Amino acid sequence: MLIYLFFVFISSVFWLLDKLNNEYVTDLKCPVTYINLPVGKGVPNSSRQNLKLKVKASGYTLLKCRLESVLDPVTIDAVKYRLHSTGNRSSIYYFLSKYLNSSIVNQLHKDLNIIEIQPDTVFFDLSGASGRAITIKPLR
Repeated sequence: MLIYLFFVFISSVFWLLDKLNNEYVTDLKCPVTYINLPVGKGVPNSSRQNLKLKVKASGYTLLKCRLESVLDPVTIDAVKYRLHSTGNRSSIYYFLSKYLNSSIVNQLHKDLNIIEIQPDTVFFDLSGASGRAITIKPLR
């Protein structure tokens, strides 16, 4: 019985290695960090802090990406991408996420082929925080 279980285990390992060698299309959830936004402005909608990537790669590459993407978010430099206004006097700006392909691949894995990025548009509110400054005087 022990010999039988040993060979079942060995055949399962070879089967897994064979399956990981194939190409797959799957979705990856990618956390995002934005840098170089104007101070006090430009915080993206909280629901848009993750990008959903539809990728094609080998099973080995996908397994490696899933293990590494849990740890490191993708950093997006807002200065590199042109922001477009949504209207004449609107403080809402956006950029298209299709321009992020090379930046994301460089940070995740070179063997990933990105098919699609969701959401296709990332919005920013550049109106700034509203409030007023008050002076605080210490009591003597």
